[in-house]
Amino acid sequence: ARVGEEYDWTVQNVCALSDYPPDYINCTYYDYVTVRIQFDQYPTDIGMKLEDNLDDTVLFDRPTSSYGNSLALQTIYERMPIYSKERGDQTYLFTIEDSYGDGLCCSQGDGSYDLYVEDVTDGQPLLSGSIF
Repeated sequence: ARVGEEYDWTVQNVCALSDYPPDYINCTYYDYVTVRIQFDQYPTDIGMKLEDNLDDTVLFDRPTSSYGNSLALQTIYERMPIYSKERGDQTYLFTIEDSYGDGLCCSQGDGSYDLYVEDVTDGQPLLSGSIF
């Protein structure tokens, strides 16, 4: 069972992160969301997770301390795999946390996040925030 879980994780990430996945991996069931993060002065405080609401499968996980201090006040983009509509209706739980508890804004810099379905060029963000 453990090998199956690791294979599923590998397929999800290859499909989400590769522009040209190998033919032997069936990527038709995976799409993605993109999170734009403008860090404050303490990126090591920030963590994110995306879970399938139906079965609690973790599709993406960046625990706090995953981002280094070199990203202070920088903007990055993270692609997170999701199931495509061909698989049926899905609901997800997106969690962003700050281990210090002050979010991405205010006294530690003007940070924020935006969550987009697919690419950031595809329109308005689905979620946005800086205080959490």
